Formats: sequence, structure tokens, C-alpha cells
Amino acid sequence: MTGTLTESIRRITGWCPNGNVIKSIPSIRFQNTAIENVSGSAPNEKTALWLSRLFGALNLPFAFIAIIDIIGAFFITPSHIPRTLEQWIGFLTAISTIAGVTAGFTARSHHSIKRKLMHILIAALGVVMISIALIRQW
Repeated sequence: MTGTLTESIRRITGWCPNGNVIKSIPSIRFQNTAIENVSGSAPNEKTALWLSRLFGALNLPFAFIAIIDIIGAFFITPSHIPRTLEQWIGFLTAISTIAGVTAGFTARSHHSIKRKLMHILIAALGVVMISIALIRQW
């Protein structure tokens, strides 16, 4: 009886007498529907896209001011090019808000989650730098 049980187990698992495995074993595929929502993208990807656009919108008013400030500093009156550490911090804050708006509004739903997270980080950096600058000025 053990011989027949062993042989039936071997047949079920696809074992051959020469030690190889039969390649025609049907594979079992599991479908993970718990992660998928109605539109087909995972909820964390939708959250990443939403956060990226939110941070981009928070950067938007400051980016307009930053563009005007950068144009004025470099093209209209070149004597206002940053020289001190405070001026360079302000210049980098202006650049980060412009990058934050660009990153926030260019994130797309078909991008990978890693790319969406990079968009969030760049947009959040602009918000953080502007917030620190506003707190320091207040």
C-alpha cells in the first residue's frame, strides 16, 4: 500500500523515475484582488499622486514670486546676485519651490510608484523650505 501511495504522490507532483520533474504540470496562479480598486491602480499609488499634486499646489503661489525674484535678480539688476549665505538660502528656496511645482504637477497616474515618490519628495522639499523661510521671516 505504501508503494501505491508513494507512486500516486509522485504522479501528482510530476515526478519521473529518472529524477526529473515533468514540465507539463499545470501551474496555479493566484489573483490578488485585495490591492486593486475600481480604476485598476493600487490605493497607495493614488495617494502618492494626490499628495504630489497637493504639494505642487502649495508651492505654486511661492513659485510665481520666486520666478519674478530670480528674473529681477539676474537679468534686471545683476548687482542683486546672491553673495551672502542668507541670499543663497533664499535663492535655493526659490529654485526648490519652482522644482516642487514642476514635480507636483508633472506626476502622472501611469508613472511607477518609485517615480511618484520622487515627485512627492521634491515637491515636499519645496514646501518645507518655504515654510522654514516664512517662519524665519516671521
